[in-house]
Amino acid sequence: MTPVEKEIIRRKLAIIVENLRVLEPINKMKKDEYARDVYKRKATERLLQELIEAAIDINTHVIVQTGNQAPDDYYESFVKLGVLGILQQPLRVGLFQKR
Repeated sequence: MTPVEKEIIRRKLAIIVENLRVLEPINKMKKDEYARDVYKRKATERLLQELIEAAIDINTHVIVQTGNQAPDDYYESFVKLGVLGILQQPLRVGLFQKR
């Protein structure tokens, strides 16, 4: 088991924070305005994709570096953090239930 590398997590968190900041104006758009603007929709998709990938990278890094087996898929990376007690209970209940 090797230690969790703080710099990796900081770098990934910086991506998440920056993308959330950039997405803030989109949140204020009216639904029909957003639906009509293909460029804003595609930019939003890409920013969310980067943000989610950064979260999954953090999940996987923490799981593996704490001596656990890597998750089988992206979904499991979130579930496994809950099982390991790294995610708090409110995040584990409901948010990550497969439907």
